[in-house]
Amino acid sequence: MAQSYPIGVLISKPGQGLVEFLSAHLDGAHFRLLVVLETARLVEVLVREQPPIVILDRVHERQREARAELAVVRQYIPRARVIALSQESSDHDGQIVEQGVFYYLAAPPGPELVRIIKAAERSLQENPPRALS
Repeated sequence: MAQSYPIGVLISKPGQGLVEFLSAHLDGAHFRLLVVLETARLVEVLVREQPPIVILDRVHERQREARAELAVVRQYIPRARVIALSQESSDHDGQIVEQGVFYYLAAPPGPELVRIIKAAERSLQENPPRALS
């Protein structure tokens, strides 16, 4: 099954500069950034847009909330490629990794994040996610 473009990349509760960084480093014809600032809107955006890539930002700062968001993503798009970001690593971050993320990155946004998003896109071609009806 061919992936349609642009690919939706949902970013939940982005930290300062993340959206700007990704806008500058990802091809807008290839990726479409979907920003969710309020957890209450997460389900609405997941159902409407069905993004195959989800970035949970600041997981170290908002551990409980990020774990709940991951559970919601898994409920609506079970095979979405979820990338968990944290400015600093913590033993508590392991809990979100155990819930099954595509990649965990404990670093500020940079070239590594762009490579991870592109790797997630490649994995979509091999095993595309399907939203629940």
